[in-house]
Amino acid sequence: MEILDILKDRVKYGFYPKVISDELLELVVSYVEKTGDLRVGIDLLKRSGFNAERRGSRTISSADVEKAYEASKLLHLCRGISLLSDPEKQLLELIAKTDKVKAGELYKSFHDLTQLGYTRFYGMVNRLQALNYVDADFTGKGKRGRTRIIKTKYEVDDILNCLKKG
Repeated sequence: MEILDILKDRVKYGFYPKVISDELLELVVSYVEKTGDLRVGIDLLKRSGFNAERRGSRTISSADVEKAYEASKLLHLCRGISLLSDPEKQLLELIAKTDKVKAGELYKSFHDLTQLGYTRFYGMVNRLQALNYVDADFTGKGKRGRTRIIKTKYEVDDILNCLKKG
């Protein structure tokens, strides 16, 4: 089932008709795609509804969705980061602090910090990429075109704040 279909289903059961427009539902979908976590979309719908209710409105506005996203994105990011192992957290912090770093340079810093080997490092980079915290794209440069540039998918301050919390 597609993200939009799942969220439309939730809207159908959670709200009266015409409470949220199709355009705003598309905005929620874009946030889900950005974070890679469907729970963010479900949480956004709930928080957006509460925001509209607080304003005394029968319809959700784009401001309600934006305000909800600011609260929701960090909640899920911090929860996910708290579940990482200590070495994974250290690696994510290094990535956040260096912005667009080559894998070889990052490994050197990571190894100096943790004494862990390249195989472990490579696995952690792949895991952070699978969890949608970082991009680790091959550049086509370097030996056999295998150099990867690694960068965060979230705002650096958001990642660092979540790492501080837990």
